[in-house]
Amino acid sequence: MDRQLTQAVEIALSGTSDQRLQQEAIDFINKIKTSDEGWQHCGNLLTSNFELDQQTKFFIFQVFDEKIQALNNDQLLILKDFLIMYLTHMLENGIIEPVYLRNKLAKSFGLLFVYSYLTVYPEFLRDLLQTTKDGNHLAMDYYLRILLVIHQEIGDNLIIRERSSVEHNNKLKDQIRANDMLALTLSWKNILQRYSTPKTSTTDPRDQLQGEILHNSLSAISGFISWIEIGLIMEQEFLGLIFQTLETSDQQLQIGVLNCLNEIISKKMPPLKKLELLNLLNITNTINNLKFEGLSVDLMEAVTKLINTVGEELIRILDSSSIEELQNQQFKNVTCAKLVELLPLVCELLGHDYDDVSVKIFSFIANYLLFLKKNITNNAVDFQVLSSDEILATLLKKIIEKMKIDEDDDGDDDEAMESFKEVRNKLKNFQESILMLNETLALDIITNVINQSLFSAIEASNITVDWRNIELGLFELNSYNELLRNNVMNLPKTMINNSQPYYVFNEMLCKVINHSPKVLVNHQLIQLSFFELILKNYSFFINTHIQVENQDKNELLLKVLKIFLSNFGVFNDIGKVKYRTWFVFYRFIKLTNPRVPDPTLEDLINTLLPLLDLQRSLNELISQPACQGNYDIDLSSLQEDSIEHRLYLFEAVGLLISFIDETNVEFKIKMIELVLQPLFSIVESCINNCSSADSNKLIVVHAHHALMSISSVVKGFETSITYEKNVKVEEEKIISNLQQISEVILITLENFIHYPIIREASRVTIVRLFLILVKKPSLTQDTIDAIFRKFLEVIMNQFDELQTTEVTDFFHFITQVGHYCAGFENIYSILNSLLAPLYNKVLERLKLLEQEGDKDPHLVREKKELKKSLVSFFISISNNHLTSILVTYENKSLLNDLINRLLNYSMDLSDSALCKLAIGELGCLVENIGTGRVTDAQDIGIKANNAFENVDDLLIQNTIVLVFELLFKSPQVDTKDAQFRLIVTEITRLLRKLVVMGVEQPPQTQKDSQGNNITPLKPNEAVLQNLQGFMANNMQFPINVVTDLLQKLISQQERHFSKYLLQLVIDYRGT
Repeated sequence: MDRQLTQAVEIALSGTSDQRLQQEAIDFINKIKTSDEGWQHCGNLLTSNFELDQQTKFFIFQVFDEKIQALNNDQLLILKDFLIMYLTHMLENGIIEPVYLRNKLAKSFGLLFVYSYLTVYPEFLRDLLQTTKDGNHLAMDYYLRILLVIHQEIGDNLIIRERSSVEHNNKLKDQIRANDMLALTLSWKNILQRYSTPKTSTTDPRDQLQGEILHNSLSAISGFISWIEIGLIMEQEFLGLIFQTLETSDQQLQIGVLNCLNEIISKKMPPLKKLELLNLLNITNTINNLKFEGLSVDLMEAVTKLINTVGEELIRILDSSSIEELQNQQFKNVTCAKLVELLPLVCELLGHDYDDVSVKIFSFIANYLLFLKKNITNNAVDFQVLSSDEILATLLKKIIEKMKIDEDDDGDDDEAMESFKEVRNKLKNFQESILMLNETLALDIITNVINQSLFSAIEASNITVDWRNIELGLFELNSYNELLRNNVMNLPKTMINNSQPYYVFNEMLCKVINHSPKVLVNHQLIQLSFFELILKNYSFFINTHIQVENQDKNELLLKVLKIFLSNFGVFNDIGKVKYRTWFVFYRFIKLTNPRVPDPTLEDLINTLLPLLDLQRSLNELISQPACQGNYDIDLSSLQEDSIEHRLYLFEAVGLLISFIDETNVEFKIKMIELVLQPLFSIVESCINNCSSADSNKLIVVHAHHALMSISSVVKGFETSITYEKNVKVEEEKIISNLQQISEVILITLENFIHYPIIREASRVTIVRLFLILVKKPSLTQDTIDAIFRKFLEVIMNQFDELQTTEVTDFFHFITQVGHYCAGFENIYSILNSLLAPLYNKVLERLKLLEQEGDKDPHLVREKKELKKSLVSFFISISNNHLTSILVTYENKSLLNDLINRLLNYSMDLSDSALCKLAIGELGCLVENIGTGRVTDAQDIGIKANNAFENVDDLLIQNTIVLVFELLFKSPQVDTKDAQFRLIVTEITRLLRKLVVMGVEQPPQTQKDSQGNNITPLKPNEAVLQNLQGFMANNMQFPINVVTDLLQKLISQQERHFSKYLLQLVIDYRGT
C-alpha cells in the first residue's frame, strides 16, 4: 500500500507518464483522499518512513487537511500524534525542509488546532510553545508559521465565512484570550529580543532562518493584534523592541515592522484612547528619522501606507468625536497638531517618483479634504488650523506638480498613459475639493500654473520649452474649463458667463489660440489636448454675449479652422492625432456652423480635397477581407482601413458646402460635383469589374467605401437644400444632382445586391437622399416616387437574402417614407401594393425559423426580433395615418391573418415586449377601423370608404375575450412582475379605445388638482353592453364588480384605472 501510494503520486505529477497510467494514478490517490481510512494509511506512512520524497509528503498533508473536518475526537488525537511525531523528528534532526513543505505542515497543525482546541486538545498552544524552550531555531520557525495559519483560519477579516464558522472562531478566540494569550505575547517579546540582529546575509540555512523567524513574529503580532488586548503589546519595552527592529538594514524586515505598526494603529478603540496610542507611538517622528533616499519601492509603499493610516485615524478621531469632546481644546488641538505635523510627510510622499507609492496616500488626502468640506459651515468647532492658506496652497501645488508627466516618460506608451490618467483624474478631484474650500487661493494657483507652463516660456524666445510643461498647462486649462462647466464654484447659472473666472478662462483660451504655433509642439498629447479644448468650448465662438477685450472672434474662428487644416490637425503624421482630429473638426464645424465668406469656404474645401482622395486610400488596402460564405464580408478584418474616420471628413465637407450662400446655387453645385465626381468614378470602376467580385472582395469593399462616402457628403449638406423661391432653374439643377446620386446608388445596389455591406450602404444613402427630397414635395414627388419604386423593386427581388437586421431596417425605411409622404397618393399606391407581398415574405421567414426549433439561441433571438419588428411596422402604419391600406381589396386577407397573429402574440407572456406591442397594435386597429370603416380623418384612404365586414367577430369580440382571458385565466401571469404591470397599462389603453369606439368625445374641460383631464368618457353603448354581458356571463363576475369596473373605465384617468384593474386581477387570482 505504501509503495503503491508513493508510486501513484510520482506518476500523477509526472509530465511524461502515459496518459492512461497517469489517470489510473490520479483515480487511486483520489480514492485515498475520500476513503475513511486513507488519512490513517497516510499518517502511518509519514511516521514510519521519514525519508519519503517531498511530493509524497505534500500529498499526505493535503489528505490531512481535506479530511480533518470530518474526524471525530479520537481520530483527531491520532492525527495529533502523527503530526507531533513527524515534527519531533524534524526538530531533533535539524532537518530544514523547503518553505512550501514547512507551510504545509503548519497548515495541518493549524487546522488541527481549529477542530481540537475547544474539545480534546486544549494544551495545543502550550505544547507548541514547549518545543521552543531549548532555543531551537527550527522549532521557533514552525511555531510562528502555525500561529500565522491559526490567525488566517480564525482571525483574518478579509475571508468571508459562514455564520457557524464565525461563531466557532469567536469561541476559539475567547479560549485563547483566557488561557494562552499572555504566554503568546511573551513569546513574541522574547523572539524580538533574541533575534533583533538576525544573520540574514549568510548562505547558511540556519542563519537565514533567523530572519524568517523575526519577520513571522512581526506578522503574528500584526494578525493577532486586532482581537487581543492591546495592553499586552503596548508596554514601553515591547514597543521599543518593535521600533528597534526598524533600524535593521534588511528592508523586508523593515516592511514587516511598518506593517505591524500599521495593524496596531488600525485597531478599533474610542477616539481618546486612539489619540493616546498615536501619541505614544509618535509615528511621524519615527518616519522622519528614516532616510528615504535609496529605499526600495516596496519599503516606500509600506511607509506611505503607514502614514496614510495614521492620517486616516486622526481624521476618524475628529469625525467620530462628539461636539462636547471637540470643544475640549486640548483634545482638539493635540489631534489637529498631529495632523498638521503629518502633512509635510504626506506632501513628500505624494511627490514620490513612483505612482505606486504616491497613490497609497490618496485615501488620506481624500478623507482629509472631505472632512474639511463637511466642516466648512461648522460654527460649533473651529478647524481653520487645518485649512489655512499655507496648508492648502502647499498641498495644491504638490498635487499639480504630481500631475506633470515624469521626465523619463515620453508619453507614447498608451498603456502607461492610461494608468497615469487614472492617477491624474484622482489628483484632479483633490484639486476641485481644494477649490471648493478656498476658491480664490485655488484659482490663483491654477491660473499661475497655466500662465507659467503655457505662456511664460513660449513668450521668451531664448528658452527651450519642455513639452511636459505645455501639456500640464493645457491639462490645467482643460480642468479650469471643467470647473466652470460643472459649476464647481456654485455660481448662479445666469452669472457664470459674466463671472471673473469665466472671463479669465476665455482670455487664456484666446491666448492659447493666438500662440498655437508655439503651443502645438510636435507631441501627440499636446495636440490632442488642444483640439479637445477647442471642441469643448465651441460655444465661445457662437455666443455673442461672450466677448474678450481686443479679440475679434471671427478672426479667432478663422485661425482655429486653419489650425485644424494644418499639419498639427487633419494632416498630422501621427495616426492617432490625425484620425481623432478628423472627428473633432467635423464636430466643431457642425456645432459652430461658421458663416464665413464663400471664397474662404472654397479654400477650406480645396485644402481638404487631398484627404478626400478615396482612391488613394483604397489603393493602400492590400489584404483581402474576411468573408463568411460568399458574400458576408467582415470589414473589421481590414486592419489598414481608415474609412470609419474618413467618413467624418466627407460629412464635414458636406457641412462646409451647406454653409455656402443660399443664393449662390451654381457655386454650391460646383462644390458638390467637385467632391462627388471622384467617388462616382470609383463606383463606376467597381460596377465595370463586378464580375470579378467573387474572387476579389476588395472590389466590393471599394464600392462600399465609395457609397458610404457619398452618403456622408449627402448627410453633411442635407441642411443646405432649401429650394429658394423664384429660382426654378437652380432648383432643377439641385434635384438633377440628387437624381444622379440616387441613380449611382441604385445601379450599384443592383450589381452588388448579394452583398450585405452594399445593401446597408445603399439603404443609408437612399434614406438621406429621401430626407432631403421631402423638404419640397411639390418639386420632388416624381423623383421620390421613382427612387422609392426602384429601391423597393431591387430589395423585394432579393428579399430572401436579407438578414433579420436588414429586414428591420427595411421596415424602418418604409416607416420613414410613410411618415413624410402619407399624403402622397402615388406613395400611398406603392405602399398598398407592397404590403401583402412584404407581409407574406416575412411570414415565410418566420415559418422557416419556427421549423428550426429552439435549439439555436441565435435563431430564437432572430425569431423574436422579427416578430417585434413586424408588429412595430404595423403600429407605424397606424401612427402615420395609413390604416386604410389594411382594408383595401389587396390587403383584406392580410388583415384577417394579422389580427389572429396579434391575438396569439398578446396571449404569450413569455415575451412581454412582443405582448405589449401586439396589444398596442390591436388598440390602433380598434381605434381606426373598429367600427368597420376608417375613422382617421388624416388618412387619405378614408375617401375610398372601404369596409371591414367581419370586424365585430374577428377584431372586437376576440379583443374582449383576449383582455379577460389574459388577465384572469392565463397561467403565465405573475402579478408581482413589473413587466406584467406594464401589460396591464397597455390593456387599459385598449379597453378605453374599445369603450369609446366610433363615438366623438366631448372637450376635456374638467381637470384635477394636478391639471390632468378628468372629463368622463362618452361610451359606445353597444360595446359597453357587450363588455357587461361577457363579464357577467362568460367570466361569472358578480354584477357589482361588473358595474364598478365599467363605471371606473369611463370615469377614471388611465393610470388610476390601471391600478384598479391590477388590484382586481390580484384579488381574483388570490396573489
